[in-house]
Amino acid sequence: MSRLRGAVGLTNCDRYFGRVARIALDGDDLRVTVASDFVAGVIDRRFGSALRDAAQGEVGDSLRVTIRVRPEEFDAGPEAQVGGMAASPPGPGAPPGQGDSPDGRPEPPSRYRLDAFVVGRSNALAHSAAMRIVEGEGRFSPLFIHGRCGMGKSHLVHGIAHAYRARHRGARVRCATAEAFTNSFLAAMRENRLDQFRASFREVELLCIDDVHFVASKRATEAELVHTFDAIDVDGKLIVLASDEHPRDIDRLNSALVSRFLAGAVTPLEPPDPELRDRIVRELAARRGLRIEPAALALVAERCEQVASMQGSPVSVRDLEGMVTQIEAAFRLLPDLASPGARIGAALASKALGLSGSGAAAKARRPARIEQIVELVCHSLGVSSAELMGRGRHRRVVAARALCVAIARELTNLSYPEIARAMGRPNHSSVITAHQRLQGQIADGVMLDLGPDNPGVTLPAMLDRLRRELLRRN
Repeated sequence: MSRLRGAVGLTNCDRYFGRVARIALDGDDLRVTVASDFVAGVIDRRFGSALRDAAQGEVGDSLRVTIRVRPEEFDAGPEAQVGGMAASPPGPGAPPGQGDSPDGRPEPPSRYRLDAFVVGRSNALAHSAAMRIVEGEGRFSPLFIHGRCGMGKSHLVHGIAHAYRARHRGARVRCATAEAFTNSFLAAMRENRLDQFRASFREVELLCIDDVHFVASKRATEAELVHTFDAIDVDGKLIVLASDEHPRDIDRLNSALVSRFLAGAVTPLEPPDPELRDRIVRELAARRGLRIEPAALALVAERCEQVASMQGSPVSVRDLEGMVTQIEAAFRLLPDLASPGARIGAALASKALGLSGSGAAAKARRPARIEQIVELVCHSLGVSSAELMGRGRHRRVVAARALCVAIARELTNLSYPEIARAMGRPNHSSVITAHQRLQGQIADGVMLDLGPDNPGVTLPAMLDRLRRELLRRN
C-alpha cells in the first residue's frame, strides 16, 4: 500500500489505517473495515477520493472500494480513536456492512438509513411519501422533496435508495447529486460516451437526484435531464428529487423541468419543532453511545434558540448534529467534566456549547445590557429613545423595537417580561409579537426602512452589525 501512503500521507496512514480502519483486497474489492458509522463518515469524507485513486492505480479501473462497519472486529477501548476522539458505536439496528451502488462507489454511512430518520410533525409527510416510494408505489413518482439546507433532504434521498435496494433485491438504483449528473454528462460528451452515460442513468428502476436546483440555467444539462426524466417515466419507473426550494421557486430552471417536477408529489421538509429537536438530539447521542441528562438537553434547547436568533432562520438538523458533535468531543477529551456513570450533564454541555455556569439554569455568555442595546439601536436607526419607549407606530420605530428585542434575547439573560418593562411596553405579549414578526420578515427577505444611514441594508446585516458592535464594546 505504498501508493496509499503517498496519497493520504504517512502521518494520516499511520494514524487512521490499522488503528480505526483496516484495508484488505478481495478480488476486485478493496474493503475498508471500520468500527462505527462515525468513523466510516470520517474516512469517506477525508480519504474516499484518495483511496479510490490509489486503488485504481494499483489494480485497475475495475476495482471497487467498499467501506464496511464491523464494530465486533475492533476493541471498543480508548485506543479506537479518530483524531483523539473515540469511535462511536453503531446506531440501533445498524446492518453489519454496507453494499455498493451499481457504479461501484460505497453506499453512504448507515446513518442515512430511513429507520434512522427521526420523524415528527414537521417531516412526517415527506417521510411517509418516501416510504411509499420504497414500497414501489408509482403514483407518488416523481417525488420532489424541498426544504432549507440541513433539514434532512439528503438523508431521505439516500435512505430511499438504500431501502429500495434492500426491499427489491437485484433492482438497479442510481443515486447521485445533480452536480455529479452534470459532470458525468459533460465528461461523456467530451469522451463520446453518451450511450454509456444514458444507460447508467436511464436503465434503472429508481433514480434519485439530490440538489437538483444545481442544473438551473445549464441548458444542455437541463435538456439531458428532461430526456432522462421522460425515458424513466414512460417505463413506469420511479424518480426521487430533492432541492432547497419548491420547483416554482428555483431561479432560471427550465420550464419543462418545472412542469415535470410538479407532476408528482411535492412535499416540504419543515424545520424541526422543539419536541422533534429534543428527540433528534437524544437519538444522535444514543447512536454515539452518549448518555445525556435532562439538564444538558435543556442547555441544547437554549443554544438552539440562540443559534436561530443569530442566523435569523430556524435551527436545522445539521445544527443539532453539530451540537452533539461538540458535546461528544468534550466528553471524549474532558472526561472529568462528565457526571457520575459517564453521563453528560449540564457542566459538560455548558463547556461544549460555549455556555457559562453550571446546572440547568446555566445561561449563554450574554455580555450586553438592555440600556446599551436600546441606545445603539436608536442611534443606528435615527430613532429617539422617547419614540422607542412611546406608543408611536412609525415603521422605523417599530423596526427598532423588534431589533432591540431580538438582540436582547440573544445577548442578555432577560426574559420577555423583563425586556418589555425595560422598553416601557405595557405587556410582554407585544414584545413576543414584535420578535416573531421580525423573524418572519427575515425569513421572507422583507426590506424595511432602517434609517437614512442604512440604505439597502437587510435585516440580517443590520442584526449582525449591531451584534458585532455590542460585542466589541463589551
